[in-house]
Amino acid sequence: MPPYTAAIVDLGSNTFHLIIVDISNNRFSTKYRERQYTFLSEGGGKFINSERLDHCVHVIRSFSDTIANYKVSTTRVIGTAMLRNAKNRQHIVEVVRKHLNVDVEIIDGIKEADYIYKGIMLFDQFRHGTHLIMDIGGGSTEFIIIKDGEKIWSKSYPLGIGVLYSLFPIDGPASEDQISSLKAYLSSQLYDLRKKLNTIKTIDSIIGSSGSFEVFLSLSGNQHNDEDEVVIIDTTTFDKVYDSIIHSSITDRSEMPNLPQERTKLIVIAMILSNFVFKDLIPSVSIIHFCPYSLKEGVISEMMA
Repeated sequence: MPPYTAAIVDLGSNTFHLIIVDISNNRFSTKYRERQYTFLSEGGGKFINSERLDHCVHVIRSFSDTIANYKVSTTRVIGTAMLRNAKNRQHIVEVVRKHLNVDVEIIDGIKEADYIYKGIMLFDQFRHGTHLIMDIGGGSTEFIIIKDGEKIWSKSYPLGIGVLYSLFPIDGPASEDQISSLKAYLSSQLYDLRKKLNTIKTIDSIIGSSGSFEVFLSLSGNQHNDEDEVVIIDTTTFDKVYDSIIHSSITDRSEMPNLPQERTKLIVIAMILSNFVFKDLIPSVSIIHFCPYSLKEGVISEMMA
């Protein structure tokens, strides 16, 4: 296949992403990246309010202009949890068809986990050992267990931070009762993940892909200078960040220099969810990898195959 330029649009539950790449000889190089916060999951994930819909239209139009400027030959648009579940998703589907001239590929949780896995596997360092991939979204969270590069178990749960916030509106500082209630709920929802992890002798690391883990990295003070770079966050550092976030008010968080303003509301939920996985499900693991690749790169991997 001759070289070509492709655009992948990820219509996530809290953010819309655009990546434009050149694909040639089973490799890709990134020409452009953009992320726009849309917070479709605000309200619980079953319905997108009109204000959010209006903003989505603006973002999609902007993406269309950018794609046109790069003379893209192939465009793919992927819809995940919110577009799986929202009763009024058709409005966004029609806007995409009008402005991008393609249909949205609304994928189920199994396919979403598969794309995340394929994106992570573009890093050869994860083809050895046993790892738990965790991808925190607004409408869902995916867990994938890999062993020597092979996916041995995966599942998508309706435990995105937007959905969880609608059930447990913790703005902070978080009380012990609030944390305990959320963790009890997570325990009931993730029982099969716990059961599976208990059958595995050793988990070498947690791989956190994009999103909330990028924020954890920033709050830890670690530098991420390369969009294609994997960075290690040790659990001791995570513990310090966790304590600072859950004991903060939303005003405190708005003044944290390394925390994007768009993340100040939901970061508490993301921290409690992550802490539950790290401390309750796999407490023996001390290494967390931040991986910048996720669903978008998984789609690119499929296009290169």
